Amino acid sequence: MYNLSKYNVIFNRGNNMYLWNTFSGTLIGLTDEGLNYISNFNEHSDIYSDYFKLLYSNGCIVNMELDELGRVLYDEQVITFEQYPSRIYYTIAPGLGCNYNCKYCFENHRESFDKMTNEMQDAIINYIKNQVIKNKNLERISITWFGGEPLLYADIIDYMSSKLIEFCDSNGIQYYSGIISNGRFLTKENTKMLKKNRIGHVQISIDGLKDYYIIQKQATSFDFEQTISNIVDASNYLPIAVRINVGDSIDSAIALTEYLLKGRGLDGKIKIYIAHTRNYDNSYTASEEQSAHGKFLDMEAQYISLFGKGGIYSKKSFEYRIPRRRGASCLSSCCTNSCIGPKGEFYQCEHHYGIKQHIIGSIKEGFYNGENKRKYLQFNHHKKCLHCQFFPICLGGCIDDRVNNRKMINCNKYKKRLIDLIMYEIEH
Repeated sequence: MYNLSKYNVIFNRGNNMYLWNTFSGTLIGLTDEGLNYISNFNEHSDIYSDYFKLLYSNGCIVNMELDELGRVLYDEQVITFEQYPSRIYYTIAPGLGCNYNCKYCFENHRESFDKMTNEMQDAIINYIKNQVIKNKNLERISITWFGGEPLLYADIIDYMSSKLIEFCDSNGIQYYSGIISNGRFLTKENTKMLKKNRIGHVQISIDGLKDYYIIQKQATSFDFEQTISNIVDASNYLPIAVRINVGDSIDSAIALTEYLLKGRGLDGKIKIYIAHTRNYDNSYTASEEQSAHGKFLDMEAQYISLFGKGGIYSKKSFEYRIPRRRGASCLSSCCTNSCIGPKGEFYQCEHHYGIKQHIIGSIKEGFYNGENKRKYLQFNHHKKCLHCQFFPICLGGCIDDRVNNRKMINCNKYKKRLIDLIMYEIEH
């Protein structure tokens, strides 16, 4: 006996109807006859028809005994608690200092501006080496350099990267790394250093054109001009994604996009996208958070239309991910992954850097397995999420938000955004 999958999403775009299964990732265009077969499917339906074969083989029809939600939750638990995964992810902050003081930054509440010592660099390298040696299943490690502003500590990144690359190469382990920066110190010298050390992704956060940038970051005119110059130069050597932080208006983001892609000739040479500026001081109510998030998603829909067919910029310039099933809601929640601070301390989330009460262990002592760790491993999903067709993709959103009871996602508009991104990929 068979059922239609609970993760089938049927929607229309123009005059066309589509079926998207959010677990398998299948997207099927529906004819009237095909839609009729699905709409009237029951235990008496013809299971030898071509419609059944297509839908069953793509996960849109499932065995009646299959617990689809249980399968998603089981996979999440396996990935979260896996002791010897094929990939391990580290987020490393060589220091917590920053050259800016952005109004919206979640690190404005940090209590420390430590810099990693030479001894600690070697200790962290040895910790990662030991993790690799004891995991016979390991195929790849991925490192994200974080801060503060990580390029204030370029010498540390260079030293640690070279040591880890040498070790991984000699042990047949793939090495991948990225960096999250404000771009101010992405000089020609640092660009060469990052390229040498196999940086595969550079995210640079900007807020708008010069006047707006100066206000938001408490920066100078020269800071803005140097950052833009750095992006132009570095785009010839590194894969760069510019993240434009958006508040109440998209106007500054659109103006900056035009300036970068057309004014500075970067269309097709860099990736660019907009991001929601969150309020981390808990001064918003849940309804205010959801309203702000919904407004951002409306702006993002407008922004997407600027790229690709019918837009004014190349599709290659738009940074986005095709929505697909997640194994775990956040890589940082997995047992073997670590956010490592400049003193070798562990945090559950990069948003916790520099806050002592959020330390959950260290490279010397391992995880403390206290409440700060357990609550990220033993949380319960919201009941409404468990019954949602989009659950395999969303998994309830940011785990840090769930643990701390922040209800900021505007679910209805977020679902529309997921469909928009799927169709954007198909249509372009």
